[in-house]
Amino acid sequence: MHRRRRHAAGFTLIESICAMVVLGAVGLGASGLIARVTDTFQAAATDGELAAELGAALDRVERALREIPGKTGGSAALESLTPASIGWTVGGSPWSLALANGELRLTGDAAGPAVLARDVTALEVAAFDQSNNTMAGTLSGGGLDAVRRVQVRVTAERQGRSVTLRTRVFLRACVEGAP
Repeated sequence: MHRRRRHAAGFTLIESICAMVVLGAVGLGASGLIARVTDTFQAAATDGELAAELGAALDRVERALREIPGKTGGSAALESLTPASIGWTVGGSPWSLALANGELRLTGDAAGPAVLARDVTALEVAAFDQSNNTMAGTLSGGGLDAVRRVQVRVTAERQGRSVTLRTRVFLRACVEGAP
């Protein structure tokens, strides 16, 4: 009678090592993919957050600029306009929009300066005349009488991501027949 040898069921050392190498390679590829997807999600979330903050800030700026009262002669009560700020008068009180310490600030409200947006890296203000031609960078005095539109462009940066939004506002005080 022959005895049969029983082979032990299981994996050899070489098979186990090969399986671990294959699983390690799959895990490494999956972790790289997950890292890229996470980075992309984080960047999109930051862009969305910045765009929402700047959008809300520009909505507030639009309302403030549209409400600038008129003065005799059909022009807006603007006091100064530079490439980085704008000033006007409402009811004898000075108002302004400017960038200070990385914050977009609207000053003039009785409650004090309102911070409209943070992490702002640039504020650009431009003026346009009746024919929609760009006017000189810095305006004051009688040079402001021809201003009909104001463009505000704001750039903010956070976590290495940058978002720029702009708006162009027609000054209601310049409409014929406006008070």
